[in-house]
Amino acid sequence: SAISLLAKKPDVEKALAAALKGSASFVYADETIVARMDGKRLAYVLPGHFQGFKTWIRVMLAIDPNFNVLGLEILEHEEDPGLGGDIVQDFFKNQFRNKPFQKLKELDVVKQPLPEEYRKVLEVKKGSMTPEEIERIRAKYQDSDIYSLTGATISSKAVTDGVKGMVKRFAYRVEVLDRVVQAQKLPAAF
Repeated sequence: SAISLLAKKPDVEKALAAALKGSASFVYADETIVARMDGKRLAYVLPGHFQGFKTWIRVMLAIDPNFNVLGLEILEHEEDPGLGGDIVQDFFKNQFRNKPFQKLKELDVVKQPLPEEYRKVLEVKKGSMTPEEIERIRAKYQDSDIYSLTGATISSKAVTDGVKGMVKRFAYRVEVLDRVVQAQKLPAAF
């Protein structure tokens, strides 16, 4: 809710400032956070929820101004431990990172084992791989679908469809809003 988000506003701003490195400012538009620097949009942080296997899954999703995914955090869920509960694991949620908007619009879940080299990148610990290795492997899998969690295809698909729906709806709203702001020459805080 807006009240809980406002109560945590200093923590959110601290985390955003650390992630965006620099003198970014933040504008709260409804529950969406717009990160800006020097008047340019850097990122949007979107809270959202969608139906999982059992109950709602609550997430926080970061996207860039072109609607490419920057990151995904699973905030709450009641999926089965060891199965759908693995949606919180880096090897699952980091598959969404750097997905281009065009790929995201058609993203699906595949029931294939997660390639070991990709898993290592998704779970990378600082200093365990060179930046060049990480980039090479990330690029190789950037346009791949999401690898399903073993025994948890419904949870995997719920998160994939939920993220896809959040970004598509948000992109549509921003595009409409930008057109209205430009057409009517309205001052916009975002």
